[in-house]
Amino acid sequence: RMTFYYDAGAPLISVALTYSHTIVETCFGKLEFWVLIFANLLTTVLFRGGYIEQDNPYIQLPWGIMKIATGLLTFFIVFYTNHCFARYAELYQIARSLMGNVQEI
Repeated sequence: RMTFYYDAGAPLISVALTYSHTIVETCFGKLEFWVLIFANLLTTVLFRGGYIEQDNPYIQLPWGIMKIATGLLTFFIVFYTNHCFARYAELYQIARSLMGNVQEI
């Protein structure tokens, strides 16, 4: 793959709606992603259709607790992703500065 240069001056909406050169494009191209999506969909359909019992010993948590856990997990994922992107942006600027200094030599 060729290097993709990020345009920091691009409008936010165009960046948010971009598909190419993103992690979404990479994920959709992976077999593991589709296997996990299918497994999740199959489990949900079987559970809601009554084929998986609610008294199943493998499902111990009430759904009310799962809502809390899901909210916390979402918060931590967003927080961690923001932190990683901030580190990436900082390192990107440093790398670009180094490239400029190397080209001046």
